[in-house]
Amino acid sequence: MSEIRIERADMKRDDDQFVGYTVFTIDGHSSPYEITFLSKNGRDWDYSLSFAGELGKKSNFCRSTSEWSRIMNCLMTCWMLR
Repeated sequence: MSEIRIERADMKRDDDQFVGYTVFTIDGHSSPYEITFLSKNGRDWDYSLSFAGELGKKSNFCRSTSEWSRIMNCLMTCWMLR
């Protein structure tokens, strides 16, 4: 199982929505990733995943659905506990 390290994170509440991001690295991946979170009510969340800063290897980005599901669940749980 790959280890996830959070490098930096932030969340703000604007007028009618929550907007946050997390930059993180994963063991065995050459580039860091950034996930951006968006919610209008603080319960239902949308997110987008991209490379942080510069482009990384696409083969790392699309490794396995189960690995990415675990990572997304971990990061969303961290945000929900804040």
